[in-house]
Order: sequence, then structure tokens, then C-alpha cells
Amino acid sequence: MDKVIAEATLLSGDLIFQQAIRESARELVKAGKKVYYYHWDYPNPWPAPFFGGVAHHFVDILFVFQTLKDIYPNDLARKIAEDTGRYWVTFTAKGAPDGWKEFNNGIVAVVDPQEGWVERAVEEGRSMGFD
Repeated sequence: MDKVIAEATLLSGDLIFQQAIRESARELVKAGKKVYYYHWDYPNPWPAPFFGGVAHHFVDILFVFQTLKDIYPNDLARKIAEDTGRYWVTFTAKGAPDGWKEFNNGIVAVVDPQEGWVERAVEEGRSMGFD
């Protein structure tokens, strides 16, 4: 029963957050704006009373500011944190994260739990839930 509740909670989060984000990104592309889209699929690396070990809304903030870099549990988490910080800074300074393709090219940046930051085609993402 706990697994069913956890899955239902994640689904509701996807409906609340991800659907609106996807629709907004598509509308911005239609309006001729540059859009850079990422999907965070790396889980919270620490046990927690709620959603420990699960990818969820706001986990990316644990990686952006580098304040926890000395206690990340593995090299992949440290690499994800370094890349996340760099992408946010270059987006702020230059208007585009270094090396990213625009979403209107059918590309989504994904933080994969095994590979770290990767780019995936939207078509590929449909099977993974981030189209």
C-alpha cells in the first residue's frame, strides 16, 4: 500500500508541476521565444522523512548552489552538482546554458540517475514521461 501511495503522490506532482511546465514551454516556442527545458530525474540523495531517494520537485536546488558538495554521496552526485551550477550561471550570464540545444529543436536536458546530465529527444522522452 505504501508503494501505491508513493506512486500516486508522484503522479499528482507530475500533473501539478510538469504538465504546466510542458505547456508553458510549448507556448513560448510557438511565440518565437528561446526555451531551454530540463527534466530532473535524479533522486534526492539523502534519506528523508518524505521522498528520500526519490526524484521530486525542488531536488535540483540541493545541487545548484554547491553548498552541500562536500557531503554528496558519490562522484556522480558531485558531477551533477558542478554541471547544474555551471548551467544556471551560464544561463544567467549568457541567456543559454553552455552546450544546450533549444527545446524547440525537440531536445530536453535530463538529469539521469545513472548518467548525470544528458540530452534526449522529446520523442525519446515520451516513453520516459518528460515530453
